[in-house]
Amino acid sequence: MVYVYVCKRFKVSMEMVSGKDSEWILNLVKFYLKHRRKEMQKLERAEVNPKRRVNTCSYDSSSDVFKINLVYKDQKGVDQELKWIIKVTRSDINEHANILLRHEKQVFSRLVCDLVNAIKQKSTTFTDGSRFNFEELILMPEYIYDETNHAADVTRHVLVLENLEEKQYFTSMPGPLNLSHFKCAVKTIAKFHAVGLCHKQMMWQTFAQQSSQARATKTFEDVEVEGENKIPVGKDGLFSRFPFLSEKMLTMNHLISNRQTFLTMYQQLLKCFPAESYLLDIFDYIRSSTDHILGVLDQADEDIDHPLDSISLGILESRSFLFIYDEDEDKENKGNKNAKVQRSHSDRATTRDRKSVV
Repeated sequence: MVYVYVCKRFKVSMEMVSGKDSEWILNLVKFYLKHRRKEMQKLERAEVNPKRRVNTCSYDSSSDVFKINLVYKDQKGVDQELKWIIKVTRSDINEHANILLRHEKQVFSRLVCDLVNAIKQKSTTFTDGSRFNFEELILMPEYIYDETNHAADVTRHVLVLENLEEKQYFTSMPGPLNLSHFKCAVKTIAKFHAVGLCHKQMMWQTFAQQSSQARATKTFEDVEVEGENKIPVGKDGLFSRFPFLSEKMLTMNHLISNRQTFLTMYQQLLKCFPAESYLLDIFDYIRSSTDHILGVLDQADEDIDHPLDSISLGILESRSFLFIYDEDEDKENKGNKNAKVQRSHSDRATTRDRKSVV
């Protein structure tokens, strides 16, 4: 008999009737195994519980997050465990979160896979000793599954990802990042930016080759008609391939529309430190350049391709990163030291024998 527990909050968010929760979970596991060429003999148990929030903010537009733990038997009868997180949003409950999760869902399902393939393709041009793994450059949770449902005027988005906390990744302590956290975060962003530049260069070359091939196949009998579909190149090709990347005014509207409010709040914060009043002059310069940085007013310059233009990560905060710590560092992020793990009698006997030898 399969043991399945699904919390009430998840059923309400997913609008599941009794009995449909087990069917949804079973289809989820089958989808995961099918795309990884694995097979399942039997689903043993599954649990879906709300994920505890580490950071909560009054302006938070986060989606509902749940933890799902699965155990199944493979074809050899060996138990395999899967630990994921499920993000769910509904347009009738939180429209901002619904728009953001739709964008995140498209990034994981389409863009990240393309970036990984670009890294693998570029890596083949190096010698064996200098090749690298894509996980060294892009360290993101593994994409598992996504779905979108429409019912009347309500839209629901679902995204399932790998639970990195099960791999000992933790958020930083509440408050600003320290210097070590900051260096690690900047290094990670720099790697992503470098991958974006390489990906853009490869796409630009592909678009140019396709366009030149299309022109070469034309004959004198071909007549160009105004409005004819042509192979897009440059940014046009990028946005035609990933149209959601050009929707920053929609996905980030909740922040862009309130940018002056946030800037005023930060200015008042800086005034609390009279000894560092020089920061206000720097802040005034940043504030006057905000619209240009966000690209709100420079619509005419969007066709200009800067050599360092790359895929943007959007707004990053301290809670946007998860960190993995060395054994001797940041012990406050670990579990209670007093917690003991129950050992078997044979283990205790072996320990006593070793102690006696020493």
